[in-house]
Amino acid sequence: MKKKKNLPKKVGTALAHVQHTMDKVMTWGFKNLKDAGASKSKKNDHKAKKYTKKGAKFIGAVGHSFYEEYEKLKGEDNNVEE
Repeated sequence: MKKKKNLPKKVGTALAHVQHTMDKVMTWGFKNLKDAGASKSKKNDHKAKKYTKKGAKFIGAVGHSFYEEYEKLKGEDNNVEE
């Protein structure tokens, strides 16, 4: 019987690790987008490249803002007792 009780805990733990890994990957991706968009455009860059950089910077900043707020909310939720 002990194995059946451990299965939900193991599955829940595995899912938590998957979620944590996805959060880290997304945070890394948004940071790289933000950094890529922040690099200086050269005078002879094509307009499409300039707009792509601006778009990447914007998406990276949105993602960064999202994860900052998400971490705060997760911290608040951990302080609530069930």
